[in-house]
Amino acid sequence: MSKCYFCEEGKDFSISKKRLGDSWPYKNDVVFHDDKVFAVVGVAPQVVPYVLILPYRHIYSLSEMTIAEKNSLHKCLDYLLDRAGYGNELCIFEHGGKSESGSSSIDHCHIHVIDGKYGLFQHEEFARFSSYTNYIPAITGPYLMVGKYTRNHIVLKISGNQQIHEHQFFRKKLAEIIGEKRWDWHEDERIDHMIKVMKGFKKKGKNQ
Repeated sequence: MSKCYFCEEGKDFSISKKRLGDSWPYKNDVVFHDDKVFAVVGVAPQVVPYVLILPYRHIYSLSEMTIAEKNSLHKCLDYLLDRAGYGNELCIFEHGGKSESGSSSIDHCHIHVIDGKYGLFQHEEFARFSSYTNYIPAITGPYLMVGKYTRNHIVLKISGNQQIHEHQFFRKKLAEIIGEKRWDWHEDERIDHMIKVMKGFKKKGKNQ
């Protein structure tokens, strides 16, 4: 297996500080962690907040998660619902599978989490996707997944044969929705946006 940045970060949360340099004022970019998953600020966030949830294990998609990892994913999503900046509904999306055969650009499972208010889940293009309520199916091969999460309730829309080779597919769709020309995280690190995410992570209605 080639070098995986997310595996390295899972072993040492301070790696982000080394990567981001002096312009990053925090020890790391981790906003949640337990023994199964951790969550970090997304590089080049298009909206604020923008978080990635990752299993420590080097797997390629949400569908490969164990029951324990899926439980930790739910715990992390509940945590995010309680933080400043997010509303009462989260939107999650994933480019599932290996980068060589699908739309993922990094070969380590990572679930994108944004506020549901942007309407990505309701995009008319995804009406043809298969729908699952409170259930994460096992899927072989690459796929696209977009979902909405409210406390203890998740609805997923999944497609295994649509736009599957278009990298950063959902980031492009989000850019269209918000009227933003930039969507490629490779080209725009946006340290200022990432700092806004970190500053927003306090309990709703309380000071920490």
